[in-house]
Amino acid sequence: MKLRKLEDAKEIADESKSEEKWKQVADLAMEIGSFGIAEDCMLKAKDFNGLLLYYSCISNKEKLNNLAEKAETSGYHNVAYSSYFLINNLDKCLDILVKSHKYPEAALFCRTYYTSKLADTLELWNREINLEDQNNRIGNDNFFNLKYKLEFIIKMFLIFFNFNFYLKKYRK
Repeated sequence: MKLRKLEDAKEIADESKSEEKWKQVADLAMEIGSFGIAEDCMLKAKDFNGLLLYYSCISNKEKLNNLAEKAETSGYHNVAYSSYFLINNLDKCLDILVKSHKYPEAALFCRTYYTSKLADTLELWNREINLEDQNNRIGNDNFFNLKYKLEFIIKMFLIFFNFNFYLKKYRK
């Protein structure tokens, strides 16, 4: 690779069957400007982050969608979420957040991008808080920590939802 011979580097990576070697070949191909070879190498290396960067730069929605599906099945939820967001698939973005039990993030996502699903998401978040509350009452003395956490979350949401009202009121 130091000699920058791309074909020889591909052969070595193919023989070793190492993802790290494929990543190195992909980096070399990017430096040289052989983007097709770089893409093939990133696919073989399962370099989802590199593919996300490449596909978003070339604005290829079909490849971004395929990448999102592969990343989601492989457990790379951050790459899947970003890919779906770039192709404006809000249903899948919300689905990833809910499956990952990231209910506060899902609620903020819905508030910003998908208001029709906000009530459902807040209900899921409320159920999660109630489960934590029940678990803390049964097993631990952390009930008071949960209570303060819940109070903080409620205050944050009140501030967040009323922010537009305050802006309008004080801009005049």
